[in-house]
Amino acid sequence: MSQGWFGAPKKDADKKGSDGMGSGGMGSGGKGSDKPKKPEPPRMVVLAQRLWFGVAALGLVGLVVRLMDRTAITAQVRAEYPDWHQSMIDDGVTATIGGALMVQLLMTAVYVLLAVRFASGLNWARIVLTVFAGFGIASNGISLLAVGTGLAEVLKVAAPPVSDLVVGGVLLLVYPVSLVLMYHPTTKGYFLPRPPVIGPRRTVANGL
Repeated sequence: MSQGWFGAPKKDADKKGSDGMGSGGMGSGGKGSDKPKKPEPPRMVVLAQRLWFGVAALGLVGLVVRLMDRTAITAQVRAEYPDWHQSMIDDGVTATIGGALMVQLLMTAVYVLLAVRFASGLNWARIVLTVFAGFGIASNGISLLAVGTGLAEVLKVAAPPVSDLVVGGVLLLVYPVSLVLMYHPTTKGYFLPRPPVIGPRRTVANGL
């Protein structure tokens, strides 16, 4: 009697409760865990990202090579501050090296961050990298042109170190290639705005 009136309904209730948890709670939770996958970046985007990583690394390496010539930096500081005694010049050289490294490390981090955002499909990152590439092409092109044509000597402008010219020449080739890859026709759809992904509504055991 107790089994007919109390045992069976209890068993049915337990079954319904477990079914509710399976379909309403755990079931929807399991489906909710299958989030839509982000589209894979096109090959051209991946190649462009690697080039920007290379630009960041090349700028840092170029600076380190230039800062290794402490004699040139000392001469530059002495020319700018002829009234300084040796201890002040040494402090100025140290401050110049430290400041240049901090700025370059910051720029390297910015390049890497933008490259990562670009590869994830954010169009604003592509626009910012485009501006950087245009500025880099202009500045390096003017420097190489001024040195190559002798315009720097005519204008009595100090020519950049050889390491800077080498790095600038490489970047003058890398920037246009990166732009071609960034705006390749196969990348157009990847940077179109995508609607936000809204996951399925979660339910708890009581169905709320």
